[in-house]
Amino acid sequence: MLILREGISEEIDPFLILESLRRRIQAIDIIDIPKFTVSIGYCDYDDNVDVKELINKADLALYESKRTGRNKVTRYKDSIIFANS
Repeated sequence: MLILREGISEEIDPFLILESLRRRIQAIDIIDIPKFTVSIGYCDYDDNVDVKELINKADLALYESKRTGRNKVTRYKDSIIFANS
């Protein structure tokens, strides 16, 4: 999923919006379907980075969410480093 926040105030914290989304998804209760959770990764927009790189950074943050326990929201940081397995 790709969310572009054009025109949204910078005062709104994307983490809070995404955490609210994660909690709502977790709260879904459908009969005969096991509970499920969601891991979310996102990055902040940077005028100096192309769209492909932004998506890659959000993807790295997503895998960091999964690697560190799942069912969470993670913001991309340059310190996210993965070792080759």
